[in-house]
Amino acid sequence: MGKIDKLKEEKSDYKEIFKALIYLILGILTGITTVAYQILTHNVPAYMVVVSGLGLLIVFLISLYTLKIWYKMQELNKEMENV
Repeated sequence: MGKIDKLKEEKSDYKEIFKALIYLILGILTGITTVAYQILTHNVPAYMVVVSGLGLLIVFLISLYTLKIWYKMQELNKEMENV
């Protein structure tokens, strides 16, 4: 297997991970929005704000990892151009 094929396969793997992380971020943000709405309508106790804050922290950390994956894919693109 040539180097270009190896790079394409590696990029494909990173692309799948990237999509999964984006879906995960969207899912968590949907949950945070739902909890915030439930708090505002007084259907759940106000201490659930802590859960929303924890969710935002998790989204931030996942976003940093997603950005790292994005930069790795860009690096692979440049490397494929040089091959």
